[in-house]
Amino acid sequence: MGCSSRIKGQKHDPHFHDCDQFEFPLQGKARILNEHQEHIVQTGDVICTRKGDLHGILEVIEEPYIQAWIKCRLSGRGRMHSLEPDVDEH
Repeated sequence: MGCSSRIKGQKHDPHFHDCDQFEFPLQGKARILNEHQEHIVQTGDVICTRKGDLHGILEVIEEPYIQAWIKCRLSGRGRMHSLEPDVDEH
């Protein structure tokens, strides 16, 4: 579990994990990629990302964009960190 914050101009390039992840926007608004679709998210939304699915923050619309996140139990190869699609198959 953790929390992250971004301002306009900051993004988080698409990546994937060896676990399911849930994100909870707490403040601000952002355009994200999740499971090959773009969405606008804000306070009150829940973002569910399955193991191996690409996701990322494409644009901060209202700053600061603050979100809490929870990563579920690792599976797959059990790799702890974010994995970029061009570096490793998922």
